Amino acid sequence: MGKVTVAAVQFSCSWDIESNCKKAEKFVREAASQGANIILLQELFRTPYFCQEQDPKYYDHAAPLDNNPFISLFAALAKELGVVLPISFFERAGNAYFNSIAVADTDGSIVGHYRKSHIPDGPGYMEKFYFSPGDTGFRAIKTKYGTLGVCICWDQWFPEAARACVLQGADILLYPTAIGSEPKDPTYNSYPHWCRVMLGHSGANMVPVVASNRVGTETFGESKITFYGGSFISGATGNVVAQIGAKEGVLIDGNPDPRPDITVEGVVTATFDFEENRKKRAGWGMFRDRRPDLYVPVLCTLDGRTNQRRDAGAETLWNDRASAQALLQRVNIVRDEIHALESLQNKADDLVLALELLELESSEAAAAEASSIASALESELATWELRRLLSGPYDVNGAILSIQAGAGGTDAQDWAMMMERMFLRWAESQGYKTKITDRAEGEEAGIKSVEIQIDGRYAYGYLKGEKGTHRLVRLSPFNSKAARQTSFAAVEVMPLLDDDAYDPGNVEIPDTDLEITTMRSGGAGGQNVNKVETAVRIKHVPTGLTVRCQEERSQAQNKAKALALLKARLLVVAQEQAAAEIAAIRGDIVKAEWGQQVRNYVFHPYKLVKDVRTGYETSDVNGVMDGGLEEFIQSYLRWKGAAMTRQQQQK
Repeated sequence: MGKVTVAAVQFSCSWDIESNCKKAEKFVREAASQGANIILLQELFRTPYFCQEQDPKYYDHAAPLDNNPFISLFAALAKELGVVLPISFFERAGNAYFNSIAVADTDGSIVGHYRKSHIPDGPGYMEKFYFSPGDTGFRAIKTKYGTLGVCICWDQWFPEAARACVLQGADILLYPTAIGSEPKDPTYNSYPHWCRVMLGHSGANMVPVVASNRVGTETFGESKITFYGGSFISGATGNVVAQIGAKEGVLIDGNPDPRPDITVEGVVTATFDFEENRKKRAGWGMFRDRRPDLYVPVLCTLDGRTNQRRDAGAETLWNDRASAQALLQRVNIVRDEIHALESLQNKADDLVLALELLELESSEAAAAEASSIASALESELATWELRRLLSGPYDVNGAILSIQAGAGGTDAQDWAMMMERMFLRWAESQGYKTKITDRAEGEEAGIKSVEIQIDGRYAYGYLKGEKGTHRLVRLSPFNSKAARQTSFAAVEVMPLLDDDAYDPGNVEIPDTDLEITTMRSGGAGGQNVNKVETAVRIKHVPTGLTVRCQEERSQAQNKAKALALLKARLLVVAQEQAAAEIAAIRGDIVKAEWGQQVRNYVFHPYKLVKDVRTGYETSDVNGVMDGGLEEFIQSYLRWKGAAMTRQQQQK
């Protein structure tokens, strides 16, 4: 990435909104002319800080994120200048209102959306009258020039918020703010305290910080605030490297000027090497040596003792760490579902308003806006409906995908390797982590088999439809006559289960039903590889299901892991066959041969990939082999969902 230049901006605001926007644009352009790549404007710069008083008329300044002219204006500016621009705005989402940030990347696209989480409610700062607590959580937002952690004003006082952003990969922390004098005590100066808190976040997390504040005096009735200004940039050790309004010669040893000139409007910049910072951060070990298992029971509470979440509230919850983590995972899944439904409701409300406006105006602009909102709602609804089809007990889990070369000799082994690449590319496109846990090379080319562990939410739900035989028809590169060759490969998919994800009482396998063999591990290097028998293969005799594990260093570890994999596979087969007991499961082994295929891949004499179950087909063979499986996965889920609906109706 190289070096990145960041900028802090500060200026005064009035009720001339057009003037505020022009002033903001002016300083953004000035920062860009100084080489800035990431430019931070202050909090709610479109208007004065109206939270000094409680008046419903200010709700008129709120607007949705989508199709927001104010955001579009500055997103276009970001695109024109090729800069990253976090945009602070008053957000309306249905009947809720938030103090929010939309992050515009260098191409003008909105790549991040964050809602202020901690809402103050004191004299002169009565934000709880206007804003609900944010529900986005603290996020690390990826942009062209690095990953940003953004926390608005009051959020900047909480070290947990800063650490959450950096743990997710933030290269820099950005704090847009509006802080000034206290209306009840104008003599009290909290500016030095404010600086020290953010510099502490910078030093404790070893990331630069940019803080942008407004200046000027704003009066609402009997309440008056003179804003401190003093916007600054710190280095990765909490040292101030630039400060607006600082007196000459004051910035000594990285300390800020405690009383900067509060009348100055302007820009300051600083340049950092994020990659170099990452190395230094790793070298200090403050993240390497963390003990999250000791923090969670306390940090997930309000009083340090009692967890306030329902069902997660027992004081003994974290005595069983695996159960607690499983519970919190379910909480997160439900929260994501709620967020998705709220987003759908907000877009539906926006569409109703747009249609009402269309009836009143009947203009091309109103029609275009209604059409755009309708398209966005349709797309989001399709995604939600697809997710609703992933309702199986293990659909949310990661997956273990196995590929076995079948009939077709060397061509089949080459085909198995092509499929390995296809699934790895698909997993990469979904942002999933992959790990090859077992791989057997072919004699001449390709592979005999491979087992891939795919970590990511809903990986199993998406991939379970890939189970079956995949048939390839092509001109063989291994045949001297270049004759057309048909090859087969079998795909098995199992959920990736934690050790406590299943009840051992329900998955008891008698030792007499197991056939366990050991062998030498294959692969490169290692003290035990190819020397002692550490690899383990376990066969479930009644069903014929077999698993193999060689990734661990000892035979005992491989045996335990292989047994867990076997139980996972039996659980899935039991679910598919609605078997009440493991003993009732029949062997359900995928046969990689003619007449068993679920999908055909034809490379010659024409190009076509067709799923024989759903009927979906495409001529984009190259796209599919590069991991373009989304349409096949979606068509299978819809086909399966429709079949289940018909079965329920028949009952």
